[in-house]
Amino acid sequence: MKNTFFWQNNSKMSYSSGYSLRNVYYRYNNRLHFKGYYNDTVYTFDTNNKIIPKFLMDLGTSQLPNELRTEVTGKIVSSPKYYWASAKESLKYIFIVYGSFAGTDDGRINDFGLICYDKLKMDGSALTTKKGKMHFVNDLDGGPDFYPEYVNDSLAFSFETASGLKKYLEKDDTQNTSSKKQELKRMLKMKFQGLDESDNPIIMLVKLKL
Repeated sequence: MKNTFFWQNNSKMSYSSGYSLRNVYYRYNNRLHFKGYYNDTVYTFDTNNKIIPKFLMDLGTSQLPNELRTEVTGKIVSSPKYYWASAKESLKYIFIVYGSFAGTDDGRINDFGLICYDKLKMDGSALTTKKGKMHFVNDLDGGPDFYPEYVNDSLAFSFETASGLKKYLEKDDTQNTSSKKQELKRMLKMKFQGLDESDNPIIMLVKLKL
């Protein structure tokens, strides 16, 4: 896509802003995919290694106007009206992470969520933040809830620190969980009974439905 928006920065300082949840690149079907910070198109490469558009994430009126970009204004955008979005993709699903440009005093994103879009059904569901966390409820093995930090064709990956898992397993939440999950959590606690807070992070793997 031809760049039709140009600007010149004559100030002595320059600014840029980044968001840890926003992914510019991902791999799917053994090909690199990418999306710019501000545009709404996900691109990939064809068999001739030519860059081609693949799909569009239309933010509509929620897309940040060009004139409000940090590189233009010299200020960090902090508006709850406009959103950014990024994607991860498997054979069946597209995981779309989105967030507003408005942050909190400690630098966290104020309003964000995750959409799990089924490419075959052309339908999806959205997860929004809950107490600062965004995740799928883990009702399979009694472990912590799951956020797909990395996705390939058939698997989703999440990472849990040893201290975080230890804290989760020691937490008494019997009043808020089913008897089945309590039993699964008890079995998981026995499996990790020798876990030390300084151990390496634990990788959680989820096999995605095909």
